[in-house]
Amino acid sequence: MATVGNAYSSSTGGGGVVLPVDMLTGGYYDYNDAATSITPIVVTGGAGPIVMTNDTLGPQTLRAFAPDGAGDIWNPSTNEFDFSGVSGTGLSVGTRLGIRLDMEIDTASVNTEVRVDLHFAAGLFKLSWLNLTNYKTSGVQQVTAHSEFHIGSAFVLGNGAQFKIEADKTCSVKVLGFFCSVVAQG
Repeated sequence: MATVGNAYSSSTGGGGVVLPVDMLTGGYYDYNDAATSITPIVVTGGAGPIVMTNDTLGPQTLRAFAPDGAGDIWNPSTNEFDFSGVSGTGLSVGTRLGIRLDMEIDTASVNTEVRVDLHFAAGLFKLSWLNLTNYKTSGVQQVTAHSEFHIGSAFVLGNGAQFKIEADKTCSVKVLGFFCSVVAQG
């Protein structure tokens, strides 16, 4: 018979064994932006990456399903993810995060190349979120990009991360939101 923290696994021959189970906990956040729906972020072509903002004031922002005891992982005043626990996040090394970035990119020119990266520790290293994508037509492009990563060290835990966007031709972007799922061993 299984006990708390264990699971019972039986074979077809009637025998069984008690196995330990790593208890996982988790939750999610949905941070929706209001500001860029009114005033999109202007991305100047060839000028390098700029920070993507999210004020969390959009009507679909949802914090009710955060992991137990965890505070926000997005800080709208710094436009950074905060994994450190400074804001009461309660995250730790080994936590896995999945982030879906929803946005509208308005390309004014054909063949506009756009990329989005998640920059960690003030740009010390980055993860590609939207690989360099060439939008062949001008107009509004609905873009959703999702990726996962884990907090593999105290360094990653203790330093923020920001989404940054860049393009080879001037365009504008509306940040619709960041959906963030969190899975940790409990």
